[in-house]
Amino acid sequence: TGAINIEALQLALLAIIERHEALRTVMLEDEDGEVFGYVIQAEGNNLIQLSDLRNIESQSEKMHNLIRKEVGLSFDISCEIPLRTHLLQLTDDEYALVLTFHHHANDGVSANI
Repeated sequence: TGAINIEALQLALLAIIERHEALRTVMLEDEDGEVFGYVIQAEGNNLIQLSDLRNIESQSEKMHNLIRKEVGLSFDISCEIPLRTHLLQLTDDEYALVLTFHHHANDGVSANI
C-alpha cells in the first residue's frame, strides 16, 4: 500500500532485466531449423501495463479476470522478452503487480525468491 512511483518501478524492473540475460533472451531459428538464444538490449519503454480498477464495481472479479487473461497470453519468444508486467491500481494507494514469466526465463528455484 502507499503511493507508487511508476517511473521508479519501471527503472527498477529495467535494472533487473539488464542484469539477467535470461530476461533479455529471445529464441531464434537459423536457416537449418536450429533454435538458439539471442540476447537483446533491454528497453524500458512501455515495460509496465497499467490498469485502473479504482471505480470498477466488481473490482475483485475484474482483477482476477485480468490476471487469468495475462497468464493465458502466449509469448512470442522470437521477438519479445520473456517477462510481462501489469500493474493494477485498486485504490488511490493500493496496487497489485502481476509478473508473468515464460518458462525458459524461470528455473524453478528462483520462483521461490
